[in-house]
Amino acid sequence: MKKCLLFIILFITIISNINVYGNDLNLNCSSDILIDGESGRVLYDNNMNKKIYPASLTKLLTALTVLDLGSLDDILIVDDETPFEIDGSHIALEPGEKLTLEDMLNGLLIASGNDVAEVIAKNYSSYDGQFIELMNIKAEKLGAVNSNFVNPHGLHDDNHYTTAYDLSRIALAAYNNDIISDIVNKTKYTINETNIKSEKRYIINTNKLLVGTGYGNQIIINNRYVDMKYEGANGMKTGYTPKAGSCLIGSAEKNGFSLISVVIKGNTLDVYTDTHNLLNYGFNLHEKIELIDDKEFIQNIEISSGDSKYLSLISEDGFSRVIKSSEISSIKKVIEINDYTLPISKGEHLGDVKFFINDELLGSVPIVSTFKVAQVVVEEMNLTWFALKVIIFFILAILIFIIILRFINKYRLYKIRKNKKIRRY
Repeated sequence: MKKCLLFIILFITIISNINVYGNDLNLNCSSDILIDGESGRVLYDNNMNKKIYPASLTKLLTALTVLDLGSLDDILIVDDETPFEIDGSHIALEPGEKLTLEDMLNGLLIASGNDVAEVIAKNYSSYDGQFIELMNIKAEKLGAVNSNFVNPHGLHDDNHYTTAYDLSRIALAAYNNDIISDIVNKTKYTINETNIKSEKRYIINTNKLLVGTGYGNQIIINNRYVDMKYEGANGMKTGYTPKAGSCLIGSAEKNGFSLISVVIKGNTLDVYTDTHNLLNYGFNLHEKIELIDDKEFIQNIEISSGDSKYLSLISEDGFSRVIKSSEISSIKKVIEINDYTLPISKGEHLGDVKFFINDELLGSVPIVSTFKVAQVVVEEMNLTWFALKVIIFFILAILIFIIILRFINKYRLYKIRKNKKIRRY
């Protein structure tokens, strides 16, 4: 009986401590990542390289791609097929309707319109599939190298996949894009009448981090009910398909720095719970540290010419990072000075100061010179030495010439005296 009771207690203990995906933040989604919104440094991850389906999170890449191609005042025309072919969320576009790219981007990112994504892709393609090619090129440039996109909206396709890490690279670029960051921070947007629609469209942001839900749709954080709305939230994008599950990229700014979270494949409560836990972890346990100031003195190096024997080196820029508070004491600074030759221009890159936590490179700042050291200084010194050698040579030559003349003169006198003696004889 005692053994049976002990087994039951042990089993309950194990079950109560099991997290679905076994990570220390008790996250419930299959893949999660938290990054610094400025540098992109990974602060936490859970299965960040696992292959996943991104659903409507794809639309951040769609927005980044089209902004490389067009302007907000571009006029886009809705084709005859899209309004009847695209499933899922939409803003009820109609054939022949004309909207600006600005309206389309708001419909894409706020209302998550699949019809908008398709129309954007068609308007910026000169042949079928061109926009998708550009999306994949853009993703690779941003560092999302384990992804493949086959449509602009994220409706399920087995060949349309990415990872939480790759999405964090896309989200980082979107967060630092002024146009996109402004759109995803809106709670609502109005699209005015068009050539087809005589009524305004009022769209509401699907991201509950911004708008909240009030009583009835709350989540449990630290054993208490809280609203899904997050203090300091300023974006970014929701997503859902049956295969992808609920997905959410969240962003927020507090304590002087910003964070971006990506959570993949959970239910609606899971994605908001995980996002709150990730952002709380980031803001509560991290701080932004100024590792070096702009134009901070680094060291002097010895130079072999000029009015000064030393050249002062300074940092070209300031440098800060979001660091876990417990890791600050582990930061190591390494100064590397390059080999150099004269002349040296003011502001010339002469080395780097690098910052590490254990073996992780946090980043580096160029080291530059504070003033110019010209080659002409060396040439003048060489010229002076050359002139001195020439003078010495001439002095020696004159001395030798005088000695030779004296010798010749003595010899001539000797010959004269000898001739005189011969004539006398």
